[in-house]
Amino acid sequence: MGLHGSMIFRAGITWGIVAILLAIIGSVLAPLLPVVAGLTLATFAFTMAGVHYAAKAHGDILSSGLGGALSGVVAAVLLLLIRFIPVLSSLPIPGGSPTDLIGALLVGLLAGAAGGLAFNAVVR
Repeated sequence: MGLHGSMIFRAGITWGIVAILLAIIGSVLAPLLPVVAGLTLATFAFTMAGVHYAAKAHGDILSSGLGGALSGVVAAVLLLLIRFIPVLSSLPIPGGSPTDLIGALLVGLLAGAAGGLAFNAVVR
């Protein structure tokens, strides 16, 4: 089992930025977008960070789950920290974004791990 640190950060940062861009687009297109019950934009981004890691890493199920979890945490912390940057604080915040560090760690960890494990289960 090997974890790729650069890939963890790349996946987490990529999907954190995608969540912000989707929030901007979603605020404009809100009347036209369908609602998926229970899935927030932030949770989607954390899950996709885990899938992204698992797809690129080509590891076993344990490394996919752990790397996906860490990628989800990176995305969650990015969305949490974006609120403290004055220039970016006026951007729309994705729905379901964590408001505290513990929430960011837990939600990012669980959603990222679910994404990594699900990708690995589907591919195998």
